[in-house]
Parts: sequence; C-alpha cells; structure tokens
Amino acid sequence: SGLNTSYTHASLSNGSPYYYRVCATNSAGVTSSGATASAVPQKASGSVAVDAEPGAVGASAPWTLSGPNGYNLNGQGDRTIAGLDIGNYTLTWSALTGWNKPFPASDTLFLDAGGRITFTGSYHLMGNLNGDVSVTIADAILAMQVMSGVQTTVTANRAGDVNGDGKIGLPELIYILQKVAGMR
Repeated sequence: SGLNTSYTHASLSNGSPYYYRVCATNSAGVTSSGATASAVPQKASGSVAVDAEPGAVGASAPWTLSGPNGYNLNGQGDRTIAGLDIGNYTLTWSALTGWNKPFPASDTLFLDAGGRITFTGSYHLMGNLNGDVSVTIADAILAMQVMSGVQTTVTANRAGDVNGDGKIGLPELIYILQKVAGMR
C-alpha cells in the first residue's frame, strides 16, 4: 500500500545484466505489467596521470603508484592509467641518475568516481645552480661566488645540490667541473 517511486537493488555484480518490470496494483488487483527495462552496472572508476618535469626526464623518470586493494604499479615517464578503483593513491618518485628527486618524493591523492588526479614531480639537474636546465661553466662560477660569499645577481638554485646537504659548496663545484669536462 502507498506510493513507491524508487527502489534500491543492492549487492549487484558489475558487468552482469539485470532486468526489471514494474507492476501496479489497485483495489481491483494487479494491472498489466509495464515494459521490461535492463541495466548493467559498471565499476566506478577514475584515472591517474603522472607528469614528470622537465620534459628532458619525462620519458625516463621512474615512479611507483600504489592504491586500494593492493594495487601497485612500477612505471616510468609521463603516463595516464584509466579504469582504477576509487580511493587513495600514493605516487613515489624514484632516483634518476644525474637528477635530484622531486620534493616531496611521495604524495597521496584521493580518486573520486569518474575523476582524474595528476601527480606532478619536478626533477632537478644535479649541479644546475643557475636554473637553465644544463650544467655549464656558469654554474661553476656561481658555486665559487657562493662559496666565497661574493654577492651575485643570480640566486643559486639549491635544488642543484649534489650530495644532499642542502648547501652549495666544494662537492657541487667539483661535480660541475667534472660534468663540464666530460668526466661524468
């Protein structure tokens, strides 16, 4: 009795067809059935994009993506992965020879149904102190200026650090000179 205009059918299996027919009743009994309708539930999913910067490392930047239900994918380079389950995804950037990993090296984002999340990581060229995406004698000069306390017109990019101490010093100068000389 009463008017029902909605029905929730729980515990369905994705990809399986279900058929429904609506019948109405009144004081005289059951009237004729309506037309049959069908539905095939689909898994709620979304996509994850991985974007490594600069473009020079885009094809070779290594990473690991982990997510719900034990999902784990090792990959490299720019990539989009579709059809992923809803939930939290963590991307961890891995080391790449000659480049400092993005900071932070790991990030977690939530993927909504039908959504898209993007992980962007910026690798920094070791020894590139002036930010021009190459290691040249200009970087060696800048390292010497920083070490000697000379005021410079260019701010030294600490992301070019080569030994992970967060400082520009002798290890950076030696690395830069070896790189410029073709020894690295």
